[in-house]
Amino acid sequence: MGDLHVTYWHWWGLAGVLLALEVAAPGVFFLWVALGAAVSGVVALAFPTLAWETEAVIMMAVAVATALVGRRFYPRRKTGEASGMLNRRSARLVGRVVTLEQAIAAGSGRAELDGSHWTVTGPDAPAGSRMRVVEVEDTVLKVVPE
Repeated sequence: MGDLHVTYWHWWGLAGVLLALEVAAPGVFFLWVALGAAVSGVVALAFPTLAWETEAVIMMAVAVATALVGRRFYPRRKTGEASGMLNRRSARLVGRVVTLEQAIAAGSGRAELDGSHWTVTGPDAPAGSRMRVVEVEDTVLKVVPE
């Protein structure tokens, strides 16, 4: 098997392919490896007799280093509030405004929100009143006048 000859164009081509993958599947992973490949291309251009294995090690080292540095600049995903809402989708309704389709009488009425009909509780109000959701308990929206 002959010697493998990798030039700077190979590294830059790899960097381009990795950047295209980053665009197609964003997640800020391929970006760091692409930076490593681009730096290896610059090194290969500056030192054309360097072994491709050394250039590959440089690529990996730069990829790891830029990934570690890059993590500091990207916000961490919220795991508390966002994941806690996963099984409580109705909690996202707090703060929304609903229009009563059935008057609130004796503390209970009906409203439609996003195509769903909800039982609402709150102060007595006529049908057509706009109310703000302040709490969700099971399938009941607690509302106050807007």
